[in-house]
Amino acid sequence: MYSPVSFVRCSAFRLSAQKACLALLNRHVHQLLDSDRNIPTITTPVYLQHKLKKLKVKYEAKKLEEIRRKSRQGDTRRPVITCKRPEFNFYLHQTYPDNEEIPLASNGWFHRKSRGDQFTIHRLSENPSLQMGDEAAESDDEDHTFEAYRLHRLVLSGLHEMGIKRPTRIQQEAIPAILKKHNVLCSAETGSGKTLAYLAPIMTSLLARRGLGNLSVTKPGAPDVLILVPGRELGIQIGEVAEKLSRHCNIKVATLIGHEGVKECEEAMDVVVATAGIVAKLRKKGKLDLSLLSHVVIDEVDTLLDDSFCSVVTKALAVVKVQGSPYCMPGEGVQLVLVGATMPKEIVEPLGGLIDDENLLRVSTPQLHRLLPHIQHKFLRLRSADKAATLVELVKKDVSAGRACMVFANAGPCCDWIAGFLNNNNVPAVKLHGYLSPQVRKENYDRFLSGEAPVLACTDLGSRGLDTTHVEHVLNFDFPHHMSDYIHRVGRIGRVGTKMLQGFATNFVTTPPQIQLTQRIELAARRTKALPWVDANITRFLDERQMARESEEGAKEHPGNVDGRPT
Repeated sequence: MYSPVSFVRCSAFRLSAQKACLALLNRHVHQLLDSDRNIPTITTPVYLQHKLKKLKVKYEAKKLEEIRRKSRQGDTRRPVITCKRPEFNFYLHQTYPDNEEIPLASNGWFHRKSRGDQFTIHRLSENPSLQMGDEAAESDDEDHTFEAYRLHRLVLSGLHEMGIKRPTRIQQEAIPAILKKHNVLCSAETGSGKTLAYLAPIMTSLLARRGLGNLSVTKPGAPDVLILVPGRELGIQIGEVAEKLSRHCNIKVATLIGHEGVKECEEAMDVVVATAGIVAKLRKKGKLDLSLLSHVVIDEVDTLLDDSFCSVVTKALAVVKVQGSPYCMPGEGVQLVLVGATMPKEIVEPLGGLIDDENLLRVSTPQLHRLLPHIQHKFLRLRSADKAATLVELVKKDVSAGRACMVFANAGPCCDWIAGFLNNNNVPAVKLHGYLSPQVRKENYDRFLSGEAPVLACTDLGSRGLDTTHVEHVLNFDFPHHMSDYIHRVGRIGRVGTKMLQGFATNFVTTPPQIQLTQRIELAARRTKALPWVDANITRFLDERQMARESEEGAKEHPGNVDGRPT
């Protein structure tokens, strides 16, 4: 064993050795740091440098795309379109790249396994017809009342008695233009107050002329104002509104509908509301004199200028000379007002030279041909066999909630079946279509208005000209054939003056053409653009399609001839 002295000596030797090693290492480090020699570095091989550069560019592009994606995804708290698959939901302010195909919730609906699928376009805002334009929003509220437009005090009294206090957006635009004697093309969304937009200024003009002693109503059958409409129901409604508005004006309003219009022509009248066919017949018989006209209004101009009505309209207005036309001296002629919720591209041409395009002032609203943001649209992909059961289920919910519902079909016999089917299932329903007599139509609609029958089964006859301010639900049992029909059907709800400012529409989608129209509607909602194919000439489109079919069949019979005709 080591002695204590030996142990101490050994420990001291170890300690001194460690100190010597540390001193040597420290000196060596200082020599390296103080030396002028370059410290060797590890460099990346050239072939890896190119790969790293590409990876860096790819990473930065991916990061930028992620930033763009987040900016395009919109406000996820406010859905615009929802469906069963969340990846197809669409949100407020969401956008899509221009070069990419927009994903649709209805994209797979042509497959039979898609039956049972659905999507909903939600409400986004209040009725846009009640919102002020940009100029109105920036100015004082007092400048945008009916009084500010210098309407006659008797017309203002009529408006106040009707409970109408402030002008809608289209009324703010149209009233000044008509009062300034322009020929006006007035187009705005359904239920926006277009009828009063032209009645109020025209009656103001009549009263002004009467005050100057220029208005004569002594000659029977010679009106000062002619309002043309496509159908009986719309004519009756406009006539009723005109009578309410002119209650204090001593203005005679005559609604010439059917055979009862002949007796009206034997009396003096200021304003005539009539269908184009009745006007043409009465004028031919010499019972209606249009030589004293000062104003002509064509309401629902898209229908009346369609090929199916256009010839009748031109016959009815054959003797009318519109102000500003080559046939009139300056300061002479009739003021023309064209009105519609859907506007065809061709306006001047169908009128047969009645007016030039440069003499027509166009007045419109931003929501024209767009989905109304205060209405919910729900689309159900169904089998035809499932439509009846779904109809009863939905309508019974409406009846239980006290909601009035309009059920649309594409044909009269289908309306008959729907009304009978609902009544058999303890749901009171009435029907309205062109095969019914005018008296039966009126009785049925009165029952619907009174609430005795909360459900109205109708064709597109019920999509225009009916007072539907109490209706909250539109159900398209048969999806419409054309975009304009969809706009007018859904336009029965959420109208100005209704207590239910928000309505909802339910659509049964079963066939490939219906799916195509549904996809166009969904695509417009995702792009936040106007609906396509609204202004198509339906009659001409059907004629061209029929001609194409006949040509195709002829080509099959005579394959050697291009146009299908025998050589």
